[in-house]
Amino acid sequence: MTTRQASGFHASIILGFADPAARAAFFTSTTVRSLSPHLAPVVSAIHAYEVEAALTYVKEGEILPRFEQ
Repeated sequence: MTTRQASGFHASIILGFADPAARAAFFTSTTVRSLSPHLAPVVSAIHAYEVEAALTYVKEGEILPRFEQ
């Protein structure tokens, strides 16, 4: 049984950046480079994409009557 099968743990991490330059600085940083070898054995995929807006439907445990941006 692999570590991934044994743990049963699932996670999603969402990162936001002020602009493309901030995103590039993050992904080319030495911190991210040093983290990658630790993630490779337990991560099946990493997805990155640009979004136009982030909509909030639940805030502080309460469903909002209308989404917030």
